[in-house]
Amino acid sequence: FRAPFIVCDPVLISSSGVFLLEASAWGLLVNNLFPLMNLITPNIPETEHLLGVTIASPADIEAAAKKALATGAKEILIKGGHGFHHPELSSDYWSDGKQHAWLSSPRVDTTSSHGTGCFLSSAIATARALGYSPLDSVIVAKAYLNQGLRLAPGLGQGYGPLAFLPWQKAEQDFPFIRQQMNEPGVRATCPILG
Repeated sequence: FRAPFIVCDPVLISSSGVFLLEASAWGLLVNNLFPLMNLITPNIPETEHLLGVTIASPADIEAAAKKALATGAKEILIKGGHGFHHPELSSDYWSDGKQHAWLSSPRVDTTSSHGTGCFLSSAIATARALGYSPLDSVIVAKAYLNQGLRLAPGLGQGYGPLAFLPWQKAEQDFPFIRQQMNEPGVRATCPILG
């Protein structure tokens, strides 16, 4: 049996900073699991640890994506929520080795951000199951994440949950898309949502 689309969100570090996977297992993840994946979705610190690279610029992210794709993964989305490039933007980088895109959204000021990586990777898998193209799946999922952050209920103390709502179409939640990080972006439009 081969699943039609497999996403791997390699969660290495908890929100509280605790390592969840021993460093001795990182090579197994990269060499044995990444080649089986359609999409891997590490954040910047996870990318650095797993690939043994230092990321200090957008060019470093693009180079790390090429290195990750060389493992056999079909696509990569390096999540920039831990980013450095622009303090008011969260910029993610997606590539399948043939095409690529930067997806940037304004940061949402909220403490309701627990599980954003899992939320995003699940939304991407859902969009793919609904028939969206690889890049459109990432765009729709990023918009869904932005909505979840923006409309989070603010429950509990510390890092609370996001809002889990139906697919949305609010323009403000869709990311700006660009080929190069330093060029102006164009806001993605909403593909038809079923």
